[in-house]
Amino acid sequence: MERSGKSDGKTYCFGDYRFIPDRQVLMLRDKPLRVGSRAVDLLPLLVSHPGEVVGT
Repeated sequence: MERSGKSDGKTYCFGDYRFIPDRQVLMLRDKPLRVGSRAVDLLPLLVSHPGEVVGT
């Protein structure tokens, strides 16, 4: 996935989780979770296409 360098300031919330793409952080409640770099690359694609099958 190529990054555009644009910052949109969005935060995606699902259940007790929050994903903040600009900071490349996934939070569970108020605690940051450790996730691999591939997951951080894929999360923006997945959360921006909810309910869809996406390819990489």
